[in-house]
Amino acid sequence: MPRLRGKEAEPIKYHKIAESAVFVLSAAYLCPVRPIDKFFCFDIITVILIIVIIFNSASPVSLEVFEMDKVVTGKGDKAQRTRERLLNSSLKLMKEKGFQNTTVREICNDARVSIGTFYSYFPTKDDLFISIYMDGDKYFSESVALSLNDEGTTAEKIVSYFRYYTHLNLNTGLELMKILFQSDNPFFSKHRPMQKVFEDIVSTGLARGELKTNLTAPELVDFFFVLVRGCCYNWCITNGSYDLEKQITDYVRIVLKSMA
Repeated sequence: MPRLRGKEAEPIKYHKIAESAVFVLSAAYLCPVRPIDKFFCFDIITVILIIVIIFNSASPVSLEVFEMDKVVTGKGDKAQRTRERLLNSSLKLMKEKGFQNTTVREICNDARVSIGTFYSYFPTKDDLFISIYMDGDKYFSESVALSLNDEGTTAEKIVSYFRYYTHLNLNTGLELMKILFQSDNPFFSKHRPMQKVFEDIVSTGLARGELKTNLTAPELVDFFFVLVRGCCYNWCITNGSYDLEKQITDYVRIVLKSMA
C-alpha cells in the first residue's frame, strides 16, 4: 500500500525539553553528592542552555518521517497530479514497448519523479493494473452512468454502454490489452462498479418490459460481458486486425434483436 503521511508534525519544542532537563539536573545539583558530580551537573546544564539558544535563533524545525509529493492516498491535488503523471507515462511507454520491456526507471524518468515516489503510489509494477481498473470503474460510475441517463431506450443505452467500454479498452492500447485479457486476471471474476452500472440499465429494461428474456439482470450482465470480453480477446490474439468497435456493436445488436 502507498505510504501515508498523517498530519504534519508539530515543530519540536526544544525549550520545553530543556526546561525539564534543567529542572532534573538542578535537583541533582542541589542534592548532597560529591563536588565533582556537582560540577558535572553544572556543565550539562550549561550545554543544554547553549543548545536551546542556538535552536531558538534558527527557523522552526519539524519532524517529518516521510515527505515525498505529499503522498496521501486520495488527498491533495499534488498527489493526484503525480499519480496521474505516473499512470499516463506508464500507459504511454507500455503501448510503445510492452509491459515486460518497460522499466520502473523509464516510467519515473518520463513522469519526472523519483523511483521512491513511484513505489509510494504503486508497490509493484503490477499494481499499475489495479489502478487502471479502479480508474475504469470510477469513469463508468461517475461519467458514463450520467451520460446514459440522456439516452433513449434500454437497447440504445446498452449499445452506448459498450461503445464506452470499447473506447476505454482501445485507449489502453493493444499491447496492454493483451496483458489484461488473460485467464488469470482476478478482475474478470469480480462484480465491479462498472458491471453495477450495466446491471442498473438491464434491471430497468426488464422492469419496463423492454428486454424480453427469462434471464435475470445478473445473468444478463454475465452474458453480455462474456460476449464482449470474447470479442476483445479475439481482437488481441489477431493483433487488432479488425474494427473492434464495429464488431462489438454488431454482436450486441444481434443479441438485443432477439430480446425485442
